[in-house]
Amino acid sequence: MTFWGAIASEAGEQRTLWFVLGVLLVAVLVRVAAEEERGRLKRAFILLGLYLLLLPVAAHLRLIGHSAYPELRLTLLLFEALTLIAAAAILFFGLLLPRARFVVPQILRDVLVAGAAVVAFFLIAS
Repeated sequence: MTFWGAIASEAGEQRTLWFVLGVLLVAVLVRVAAEEERGRLKRAFILLGLYLLLLPVAAHLRLIGHSAYPELRLTLLLFEALTLIAAAAILFFGLLLPRARFVVPQILRDVLVAGAAVVAFFLIAS
């Protein structure tokens, strides 16, 4: 298998295309309907960028059969989960709830997102 084939295989197993398209869809919705969420969207894109940066590294480690591959794969899963949590929070708290005229206090939003991140961390780590 070539390096590019390993990247394609790793991205396919991680469903990277659907993951990136989903985050881009949230970005478009924020751009159109919730301009105030752009700062949070920037943080989600930083997490997405870290995920995409580590993907070829994981593919290379898998290709050469390195023992660090499983740990790096867990890191990829963690970045994926954190990005999905950030995108879901933007979608839910920034787009859907305001349209229903329901305002959630900022502290509650932050606590819920942090709680979801902690739960995701422990689920992935176990």
